[in-house]
This record gives sequence, C-alpha cells and structure tokens, in this order.
Amino acid sequence: MTKLLTKQQWLEKNFIGMCWQVKYLHIITLTLSLLILGIPKAYAHDRSESFSKWLWQDNGDLTVSLSVLAREATPLVPSSRSNSHQALSTALVKHFADNVSVFSSQDLSTNTEHTQVTCTLAAKPQSINAQQGYLRLEANFQCPKNTKSITMNIGLFQQQAKNHVHYAMFSKASNGEQAEYFFSQNVSSHNIDLSVQSLQQTSTTLKQVVISHIELGIEHIVFGFDHLLFLFGILLVARSLVELAWLVTGFTIGHSISLAFAVLGYVSPNILLVEAFIGFSIFILACEVMLRHNNSGAILSFVLLAPILIALIKILSGEQLSFALGLGFMAIFSYSYLNLSHRQEKMNYRIKALLTSLFGVVHGFGFASSFLSMGYSGDNLFWKLVTFNIGVEVGQIFILLLSIVVFTLFKKVFKESYIKQTANIMVMTLASMGMFWFLTRLA
Repeated sequence: MTKLLTKQQWLEKNFIGMCWQVKYLHIITLTLSLLILGIPKAYAHDRSESFSKWLWQDNGDLTVSLSVLAREATPLVPSSRSNSHQALSTALVKHFADNVSVFSSQDLSTNTEHTQVTCTLAAKPQSINAQQGYLRLEANFQCPKNTKSITMNIGLFQQQAKNHVHYAMFSKASNGEQAEYFFSQNVSSHNIDLSVQSLQQTSTTLKQVVISHIELGIEHIVFGFDHLLFLFGILLVARSLVELAWLVTGFTIGHSISLAFAVLGYVSPNILLVEAFIGFSIFILACEVMLRHNNSGAILSFVLLAPILIALIKILSGEQLSFALGLGFMAIFSYSYLNLSHRQEKMNYRIKALLTSLFGVVHGFGFASSFLSMGYSGDNLFWKLVTFNIGVEVGQIFILLLSIVVFTLFKKVFKESYIKQTANIMVMTLASMGMFWFLTRLA
C-alpha cells in the first residue's frame, strides 16, 4: 500500500513534466484535426458584418457600393470549388442580386406593397477593386423619377450567419444629407422618405448609435473566440493579480490606440496579416507557459522558423514582398518576446505591460477591421469609436472577472493534480487553436 501511494505521489509530482514530454504530439494532433475537420474559421470577430453606401439622384438613379470582408463570402462558394478572390467576387455578385431589392412609392399616404414599384437593376452588379482581404461591388438601381419614398430590403448573409448585421449609409446628391440604417435578421427592411430634410427624422438616432456600438463592442469580445482565448492566455501567463492587472492595462492601451488610428485613417493595416498575427499571438502565450516547464531551444526555434518558412513559401507563390516581410517581423518579434520573458522570469510589471501592449496593437487592428469600409463622417465617427471601445472594455472586464471567480472556485474544489491537468489542457488548446487560426488565415 505504501509502495502504491508513493507511486501515486510520484505521478502527481511529475505530471507536468510527463505532460510536456508529449505536448508536441498533442498540439500537432489537435491542430491537424481542426484542419481536416474543416471547422469554420473563427476570425477576429464572430460578429458578421457588411457595409454599403447608397447615393440617391433626383432623376431616380440609386447607386450602391457594397464592401465586405472576403471571409464573409466563403460560405457562398461550394466546398468543392476554389475560394479564390474571383470565385468569391462572383458568388458575392449573385448573392447581392438575390438578396437586395428596392421598391419605389410615388404617394407617401398609400405606401403599401400594392402601390410600390420595383426599382430595377440597370445592369449586373460589378466587382471593383478593394483593399486586400475585402470584396467590393457596385450596382445601380433605376427608380421612377417622381419617387417620393423608397423601401430597401437587404437580407445579405442571413442564411450564412444569423447574427449578420448590415450597415447602410444613405445619401442624397441634391443636398448631401446622410442617414445610416441597420439591417439584421430581425430588421430586414427600411422605408426612406425622400422629401427635403427628411432623412434625419427616419434614420438611426445618436442614442441608438451609442447603445448599438456599446453592444457591438461587448459582442466583439464575448463572442470573438480568438480574443477570448487571448484573454485566457493572459490569465495563464500572469503569476499574480497585480501582474494580471498590469498585463490587461497594457493590452487595453495598445488596442485602444491602434483602433483609433485605424478608424481615423492614419494607418491601413493588412487585414489578412493582422488576423494571422492574432492567431499566432495566442500560440505565443501558450509557448510562454510551456517555456516554464520545458527546453526553450525547440520552442523558440519553432516560433522563429515557422513564420519565416511560410514567408518564403508566400514569396515563391507570388505574394507581395511586404506581406512576407510582415511575417518576418512577426517571427522576430515573437522570438524576442519569448526569449526575453523566459530569461527574465521576474520581469518588471511595467515592462511586461509594455510588451503586452504591442500584442494589443495587433488586436486593436482586428477590432478596427469592421470599421475600415464604413466611411463615417462628423460627430458620429467620434461617438461610434468611443462607445465601441467602451463596449470592448466592458466585455473584457466581465470575462476576466468571471474567469477569476471560476478559477478561484476551481482551486478550492479540486485537488492540485486536477488543477495542473486542467492547466495543461488549456495550454495545449491555446497552442492548437492559435496555430490553427494562424495557418487557415494565411491559406
């Protein structure tokens, strides 16, 4: 009995070391399983969005420009076909024609389905140039010249993503008046009165804008699985609540700055590279925990060489040199971060927060990706930026507090050996999902 007990104690004591010996097999197996199963990619935001700008002419012409992240269109292409930019653009054009309609009414007092006239497409919607990672198209609707109001029906991506939200900015060429409208599964239609100075009366109010963007910020965190895993990674890396507070503060400052710079147009990051880096940042946090229990050489070498190898492959496949250089920077930064944190285990909290803020900068560009094609103007831009960021912080604080409570209760209920096992599983999950997102977003 004593011998058996000694063996059990030995197993518990050495469980971490045993687990790390097979960690590479676990991580590789999990990552390959995710790739083979073809689990839908959880990108920087689980919230699905698209944007359009509409311009009304008094002669009845209604021009629209639609912009959407290319990844949103991937469900439109059959799995047996290539997800090339051309295939996605073609699928988006057809999807737009099938799910967007405009009706004209010539009498405001009898604005019903029986009195409305369909505004016809003047020609097939055309794909136009867009920044990398996006798809754009333009279309033109022809309405009667004496139109008094129009009804816009937009059901884009509702079958592919039930939480999809479409933002439509409507403008009148005659006086430059603008108004914004939201479309979702619950609100798929808006009636727009085209009489003089009428748009602001029917558009979304500032109060609604503030509330909706706070909610949007919260949802980007709560339902953005990669951002959630990054926060969990910070929890695992932090050795105390004080260090956790510093790390979260650094992350918050970093993503707030980059979010503002991207939305205000001072920088225009490569969205594909940003999202790949977000996935890789999760992998890096997992590696930071691994370095506490394992040989640093293999881990650091992999972190340095993996992005460089992919960069070389991208160059050979005709990718732009700037994209490959971005991957090279990712490799050098990640290697330097891990090497520094490994050599200085008791690093000053302020320095650690500064390093974490650099990860925050990347995640902030991810937060800003949905704003890059909105084209907001005036005070609305300020309020949307501020309230969205507030929503992000509220969601972040909620998740962290909830996680701390759960971890505290878990420690009180379960034995230390189970806690170590759970921590190991979480680290391997972080590493696998981070590498999965990194690879699929570069594909």
